[in-house]
Order: sequence, then C-alpha cells, then structure tokens
Amino acid sequence: MAPAARAETGEISRALKTGRHTTTTTAWHWIDEARTSALIDSPGFQEFGLRHIEAGRLDRAKEAYEYALALFPRDWRVLGEVAEFVIRETSGYAAGEQLARAALALNPWHSTWLLNVLGDALFCLDRYAEAHQTYLHARELNAADVRTNLNLAYTYLRFGEHKEALESIAVGLAND
Repeated sequence: MAPAARAETGEISRALKTGRHTTTTTAWHWIDEARTSALIDSPGFQEFGLRHIEAGRLDRAKEAYEYALALFPRDWRVLGEVAEFVIRETSGYAAGEQLARAALALNPWHSTWLLNVLGDALFCLDRYAEAHQTYLHARELNAADVRTNLNLAYTYLRFGEHKEALESIAVGLAND
C-alpha cells in the first residue's frame, strides 16, 4: 500500500517463537507525493505483548502494552488486554478493574471476554457478589461461553450453591 515505506522485518525471534515480523514501533508513511493521505503502520501490539507473556518476558510485555495504550488510549480491546495483563501478571486487581470498566464504557455492545476480565478483578478483590453479577451479565450475552460458565462455578461455590456450580461446570465443559 505504501511501497516507498520499505518496511523492514526482523529475523525469526527464537525467544518469542515467531516468524518474520515488523518492528513494534509505529511509523507514518505518506501514500501520495502530495502528502495528502497517510498510513500509520502499527503492527500487532496485543499479540506481541501476549507472546512476551508466553515467553516469560513480563517486562517486555509491559513495555508493549504501555506503548499500545499511549497510541490507542480509547481502544477498548487494548484497554481490555492491558486490564487482563495487570490482573493476571501483576496482581493489580484494582487497576485491572478500572481498566476493564474503562474498556466496557467504550464498548457499548459489551463482550463476554471484557465482562469476564472485570469479573476476575472483582473476584480477586473479594467482591464476590459483584463478580457474580458481572458473570451473569456475560452469560446473558452468551450462555454457552466456556469462561463465563466456569467463572460462575467459582462464584456459585463461594455462595454454597453447589448444584448451580456443577451445572455451570457442565455447561462450560459441554461447550469447550
């Protein structure tokens, strides 16, 4: 699309187990000589962050996510991924809750994934009733969602509702 860009690619990354990929920096490329149209090249931050996590390089994942947030502060997917990273990898549950709520505010359709991220933060903050309500909301959107049903099993167990917990596990496993 922008042949003059001459985008460079890196060699195979052994640490990340990926093939050739462009750098994680963002570049501005003019499409026409009059410089009236441009293209921003911003290769997969989210996937790049996830691959760093898988490789155990949390410092690099944090850098990738910080960079993605700086570039796309209103992208609900980026906010959600950062929320999940903060919750799971740094135990920053309150910060993860704030990020998940900000992502949900930007996504009027909501998503079961984001609701589960928020529910996970609430659960880890010992706010089980709120987590349960959040998971129930996710189930309203997709009753067959595996993660939602397995998360509901945890909250049902917290409340001593063993039958409902087993039913949620069964639904989750049936759809896995």
